[in-house]
Amino acid sequence: YPVDAVIVNRILPGVVSDGHGHVEVREPSTDPYLHQLQTQQARYLAEIERDFYPLPIFHSHWSGEEMVGLRQLQRLAQELFGQRDPGQVFFVGQAQEIQEEGDDYVLVLPLPNVELEKVSLTKRGDELFVTIGNFKRELLLPAVLAQRPAAGAIFKDGILRIRFPGRDGVGDGVTR
Repeated sequence: YPVDAVIVNRILPGVVSDGHGHVEVREPSTDPYLHQLQTQQARYLAEIERDFYPLPIFHSHWSGEEMVGLRQLQRLAQELFGQRDPGQVFFVGQAQEIQEEGDDYVLVLPLPNVELEKVSLTKRGDELFVTIGNFKRELLLPAVLAQRPAAGAIFKDGILRIRFPGRDGVGDGVTR
């Protein structure tokens, strides 16, 4: 599905991101409940930035009020986009690619910020769960891959290649 950007809204005060997966709580709340929410949100925001790479991610902070009316929407647009045209395409390319190799298909995922470790794949129906060390991603597979088993993966130079064998579930067995 073509997506050119991700918008994350309602970021709590004190939660700060560098835009590259490093998120921290710089100003922790003195309220234990709010501090827990900040910590949890920082963890999820870091996960979002890793999982949606290389898409640009725009952030808006918690405003304490609903975005109703033109003035509020203009303020939100200014915070998200600044001087950029919100109608422009912010990313052209593929965050993932499906390649046909003989009778097999290969799902190619760029993961430049992931350290090389054992790759674990779990497939349930049309969902694929990928784990590499602390990195985890859940993917909704297109129909052409959902009907095939995931037969293995290779992670090299920041690229994960997951093989889905041919129609008979065997394919040519060659991991490229």
